[in-house]
Amino acid sequence: MGTNNPQAPIHDKLCSTLCDAPRISELSEIAGLSERRLNAAFRKLYGGTIFETIRNLRLDEARKMLEQTDIAIKKIAWQVGYEHSTIFTNAFTAKFGTSPASYPRLIARPSARPSASAAA
Repeated sequence: MGTNNPQAPIHDKLCSTLCDAPRISELSEIAGLSERRLNAAFRKLYGGTIFETIRNLRLDEARKMLEQTDIAIKKIAWQVGYEHSTIFTNAFTAKFGTSPASYPRLIARPSARPSASAAA
């Protein structure tokens, strides 16, 4: 990211505050852009709105935690900013194609991963 990119500090702030992400109004003030322009800039740079970026950052962090720790799923959900583990489970499953409970077993057995040709 170049120094003239007003979204870079916003993205950094989102990465550092997953559990308690700031409101879009606060982020737009930091960037000096309207909420609409900030979301449009995020979509162009990161492939999604601020909300989608936060969700993806949270789910990616949760995936890393599942891979690297034995922390309970409910606690992981809370640590990455989900108040309800059901919402976390639904979002994780939608993004990664498997539930957070099944994910550690899936990565432990790479041959068990569904292939692209198997899904066709």
